[in-house]
Amino acid sequence: MNGQLLQPVPTAPGRIRTRLRPADINYLVFEGGGGKGFAYLGALDVLREHDVFDHVVGYGGASAGAITAMLLAAGYTVDEIREFMKRPGSVPGVSIDSFEDFFESSTPRLVPVVGGPYRQVTDSDEERKLISVLRKHVVLEWGMDAVMTSGLFCPVGAMLYLALKAWVGKYAKKLDDVLTENKDKRLVRLLRAQWPEYVAYLSRDMGVFSGSRARDTLDTLLGNKMRNASGIPGRHTTFRQLLAGPRGAKLLVTGTNLTTGATQIFSPDHTPDFPVADAVRISMGLPFIFKPYVIDGPARDGWPAPGTYVDGGVWNNLPFREFDDEPTEKPRAAAANQPERSHTLALRLDVVPESPPAITDIGQMLAAVGKFGVFGTGESQVTERYRLQTVELNTEGLDLIEFSPPDEVIKQSVERARTAMRDYFKLAVRDASAR
Repeated sequence: MNGQLLQPVPTAPGRIRTRLRPADINYLVFEGGGGKGFAYLGALDVLREHDVFDHVVGYGGASAGAITAMLLAAGYTVDEIREFMKRPGSVPGVSIDSFEDFFESSTPRLVPVVGGPYRQVTDSDEERKLISVLRKHVVLEWGMDAVMTSGLFCPVGAMLYLALKAWVGKYAKKLDDVLTENKDKRLVRLLRAQWPEYVAYLSRDMGVFSGSRARDTLDTLLGNKMRNASGIPGRHTTFRQLLAGPRGAKLLVTGTNLTTGATQIFSPDHTPDFPVADAVRISMGLPFIFKPYVIDGPARDGWPAPGTYVDGGVWNNLPFREFDDEPTEKPRAAAANQPERSHTLALRLDVVPESPPAITDIGQMLAAVGKFGVFGTGESQVTERYRLQTVELNTEGLDLIEFSPPDEVIKQSVERARTAMRDYFKLAVRDASAR
């Protein structure tokens, strides 16, 4: 916990919040963090050791955390989740061999559609001309100019654009070195080969990759656990159906509605008739990397409000206070001298280190803005009142958009997560014995 031993936090006269013992936990929430979610495998091992899943009635998360929450709510075991994370193609019906397959070719050009095949889009004459021009002038700056002059220009955009151009000018050689070093990675291969198409499509599509294979994978994973009486896998499982399914657990994930400027909660209470796979795909939709969902009006009962939706982690990357008013597995005494508990434990990724790196130029500033402003952080959700209900997992070596890290890096992060989880429960027992 960043080297500090946190003490119980007063919340009201005679009432305190303390760490949660395994038997206290009824809800689990997972922070978003892209490829850093591999660290959850270690935490899940320890939660299983303590039989926590036997009395958890709800799971929540954002982005990569939403995927973990969905798998648990659907009834996947820890071993099944580990197998999927290591070898996704081993799961029946899943058509990807690696999570890097979530990064798709620019053709066919697809945009998200709720509850069905993604829609294919035809290039406009202007887009075709732009692609031709970009292929003749293979300079990154041209691509940036093209995007900005295709409808994205505004005062704030202009300032960010000028800052980005200044950074590219200073770090162009370093950027090229990084691309060369990672030339065999699928993401780099696609960007090198198809960057004119990706740039030309940004204005209308508002993102690089459609995420269709991600959505289809999520729907298959759900369907395998939601089979009908004939054993046929379900399709487009809704939140209402998932809650009524074999596991019977509530799932809550977040999305960001850029149209309304509000966080959208997807759950059986808020969006009972919305497909879970689409909600989780929204929640993992890193801005600009994945194309957003555009839900047109009019408003529909059981669905989220109309709007343009991106990654839930942008505004709420750790939705664990949302479970505060939920019932626990069984009634507990609420005497005035007893600890106040919400029975929700949150697992966090990518905690800011004690000595953060210095920000000394525009490139480093843009990186920080992108990391915390665009890709989100759970820090705003963790007030002192709730801090003892979080476990911080060290994600050193893992990266937001590295979906297939080396096995040794995964192994080290999993072991660190096991240690962090065990240490938390040891302190929880100590807190309980001291009361």
